[in-house]
Order: sequence, then C-alpha cells, then structure tokens
Amino acid sequence: MSSLSYAVIFIPAFTKSARFQNDLVRRLSGIPLIQRAIDKAHLIGVPKSNIHLLTDSEEVALFAIRSNTGVFVGPTLSWERANRSSDYYRYVSKAEQQSKTTILLSPYAPLLAPETVKKAIDFFLENKHQVLR
Repeated sequence: MSSLSYAVIFIPAFTKSARFQNDLVRRLSGIPLIQRAIDKAHLIGVPKSNIHLLTDSEEVALFAIRSNTGVFVGPTLSWERANRSSDYYRYVSKAEQQSKTTILLSPYAPLLAPETVKKAIDFFLENKHQVLR
C-alpha cells in the first residue's frame, strides 16, 4: 500500500484573511484558484476521502462539494480560532485519525506540480522528518 494512502490533505481557504477580495474564486487560465488546489490534491494520489477543504465561505465550499471533496465550513473559521472544544478542531482531528502524514496544500501555489509535492512527501517520510519546510 502506498504511503500516500495514509496521508490526509487539508486545503485552507479562508476568505476573510485573503489579501484580495474573492481571490480564491478568480480564474487563472479559466480555472478558479481554489479548484486548481482541489484538482492538485486529487492528482497527488491520496484517497478522495482524505482530502478536506477548510473554509469560511459557502461559495468556496461549493467547489469542494462539486469535486466530491470533504469540506468544513465555519463563518468565523481561521487557524487562530481552533480550540479543542470547537467543531472545527473535532473535524480536523477525526480526519487525521487514520493518517500518518498531514499535508497543508495552499491554494496560493497554482504552479506547484503534483509530482513536486509527491517527491517532497516521499523525502519527508523516508527521512522521518517531523516538519517539512
């Protein structure tokens, strides 16, 4: 079984902390930035059930739903607001239960190839790193 079968990918898509209004749904060569990130996550090779979009926007969440991707929507969602009693924290913890590796895939790196991400993950796992920078 591939090491990627034990990985979970989270795509953080917080619109309230975006630099430009609606940047996640703006099109780059005809494809919205958030859709590019979701497509890339699917191409990396983790099971579909292990790909999750975390967002504060119903509009952005629709991209995940249309792509059969897990999604957590919270109108006040942000990295800073996660606490052990929140639904957000429980969602992420549950998604990570079967995972050996957690990957945060930024929608702001549209030119990063899936193969590059796969190589980084392999390097990370082979060298038993705790954090890949």
